[in-house]
Amino acid sequence: MLELINISKSINGTKIITNISFNVEKGKTLALLGPSGCGKSTLLNIISGLTNPDTGTIKWNDIIINQTEPYKRNFGLMFQDNVLFPHLNVF
Repeated sequence: MLELINISKSINGTKIITNISFNVEKGKTLALLGPSGCGKSTLLNIISGLTNPDTGTIKWNDIIINQTEPYKRNFGLMFQDNVLFPHLNVF
């Protein structure tokens, strides 16, 4: 089970996420819906370890993973556009 407890994140003094808590049980699906700029991508980046929350706890199967390196979390992201390395191409 994935569990987020009181996750908050500010960027440059602007609150992006404030005290978000939820859990997703094994075999269940969760959809993050909302307008542009509401924190959906920030929340996914926090879960995957690409950025850290200011406050709160992330648990994966009852293990706190806040300080776990991203590559050890076994989470992946699929980007809508090729934005991970926009300065690179195949040549």
